[in-house]
Amino acid sequence: MIQRIQSLYLFLAGLSALMVLALPIYRIDLTGSELVVGALRSDLVSGGAVVDRVGNAYVAVLSILGGALAIGAIFLYQRRHLQVRIARLAGLCIAALTTAMLFLAVDSAKHMESVRALVGAEEPQGQYGLGAWLPLVGIALCFMAARAIVRDEAKVRSASRLR
Repeated sequence: MIQRIQSLYLFLAGLSALMVLALPIYRIDLTGSELVVGALRSDLVSGGAVVDRVGNAYVAVLSILGGALAIGAIFLYQRRHLQVRIARLAGLCIAALTTAMLFLAVDSAKHMESVRALVGAEEPQGQYGLGAWLPLVGIALCFMAARAIVRDEAKVRSASRLR
């Protein structure tokens, strides 16, 4: 049924994966400029204008895929074994999203030629935004949902054994 706790877990996991599209992942304040890493692109902004841009399409694809799998798993309540597999797959997809964000997107943004020209040889340091932390919540929620689905299936089987 849709009103079970695993549906809430899956919805929140999907929402956390999709919120990555709208929130900044990483931000570096440079002298007179700012580097903002998002799910779709990394922008170097100076004086309100975008100076340089690098695309991060793989992060957006993983975000949409993880969110769609988590939300889509809600409607598989009649086939619980498939629902468990899809929920775990959504968790793994969101874990891949986290890896792609933190290692690929942030590193590629730090190594942009225009950023290198501003900071020189030193490694630029920045702050992780809310978009970097939300997928971690999504991973936990996906695995909590899978666990709740397994428990729910065990209850149904024990109840039908008593009939």
